[in-house]
Amino acid sequence: MKLRALKWILAGFFFAGFCLSGCGGAAKSDGPTISAHVARQTIDGASVALSVSVTVFNQGNIDPSASVSFLSPGASPVSLVGDGRGVYASNDTNAWNYQPGQACTVVVSRAGKTYSGSVTLPGGIFIPPHLSGLPVTWAFPGNLNVATITKKNSDKVFRFLKSLDSPWTPPAEDLQDQASYEIDVSCQRNLLGSFDGGADPACLITAEDEDTEVLANP
Repeated sequence: MKLRALKWILAGFFFAGFCLSGCGGAAKSDGPTISAHVARQTIDGASVALSVSVTVFNQGNIDPSASVSFLSPGASPVSLVGDGRGVYASNDTNAWNYQPGQACTVVVSRAGKTYSGSVTLPGGIFIPPHLSGLPVTWAFPGNLNVATITKKNSDKVFRFLKSLDSPWTPPAEDLQDQASYEIDVSCQRNLLGSFDGGADPACLITAEDEDTEVLANP
């Protein structure tokens, strides 16, 4: 969505700050530095997109030679496909499950060694109809819960809120006129040092559940 780039600029800065020590210059360990991103996106309560991507660095250089797999709740392991530039991904929404409150695991094998990292999936977001009197809720918070509000068919973000707690009610002053609004809520869990087996302490797993809904004023 329009707002997704804004949030991942922030996440990119978050990872880059630690990547200075782990992904470039003098690494803190001989193991790889791994960045993994697991996400579910729901649009208007119906359209769901799943994605998982993993980037592997070895002593500051991208590593296209790793073998990467992904395990999600109730599904068989999924082998991620490399692009030859150190990025491994799967967009097959039928191959794995996103279940908030359950753990998923990324396994990276390279140079005869195996590294694994797990994260408990946040989310379970509910955005009620406008004027229902109900708050926005999520069942499993992340360590960064954010929301953005825009007017429908507009690129201008007029409200960006972070560090939210559930339940949360959008500010009434933002929804007063007769326009329709798009509200985007994201629960993100970011875990540093999340891989075992001697991987670099700068390794990061991010899991995100995102729900985008249109709130139509009568």
